[in-house]
Amino acid sequence: MLQKLEAKPLVPTLLKTRDNATSGDSRYTASSDGRRYSKYPAIDKSVLSLLFGIAIAVGHDRYNSYLDGKQADQINISQDVVIQVGTAFAFLVKTGLTAAVVTSYIQRVWAN
Repeated sequence: MLQKLEAKPLVPTLLKTRDNATSGDSRYTASSDGRRYSKYPAIDKSVLSLLFGIAIAVGHDRYNSYLDGKQADQINISQDVVIQVGTAFAFLVKTGLTAAVVTSYIQRVWAN
């Protein structure tokens, strides 16, 4: 015997904000289960990705400023680890900024 499955909302659950959907904020919409979701998930993703990229870039700058002018023997960690951490910072900055641009571009293509 087949069971009937319940329909679930297609809105991503990661962007869920609050369970109370009675607020007058027009930026959020209520789903059938009473939860509030953002009406603009792509903009949210784009802005959050941009902020993430900027925050990591600032962290990378602070990390390099800390290391600037120091000899390799003045730092408690090996040179290999210093290079790996700097590379990880650079990769995360690139990932965050790329995600923001790609999300915005996809939205622009779909808007036309």
